[in-house]
Amino acid sequence: NNLEAIQYIRNVLSTGDWDAIQMALDCKLIPHLISLLINRTEELRIEATWCLTNIATGSLEQTRAVLEAMPYLIQILSSDVERAS
Repeated sequence: NNLEAIQYIRNVLSTGDWDAIQMALDCKLIPHLISLLINRTEELRIEATWCLTNIATGSLEQTRAVLEAMPYLIQILSSDVERAS
């Protein structure tokens, strides 16, 4: 199940272990997280966003890798703001 898998990945990334973060990057996780940000349930979007923030806690290079997802995160945040107003 997608939700259980992404929650497991989030838990692994939440340890702050730079090796785990690098492994996720080497496995090209960010494009998969981006796909979860697009047209998915709110719960999957939250988990994907959490994974991205955990990756951003890594080294400078690992943090820079998250920039690829920024346009999607900004779009989500913008649409949430519009719905709230």
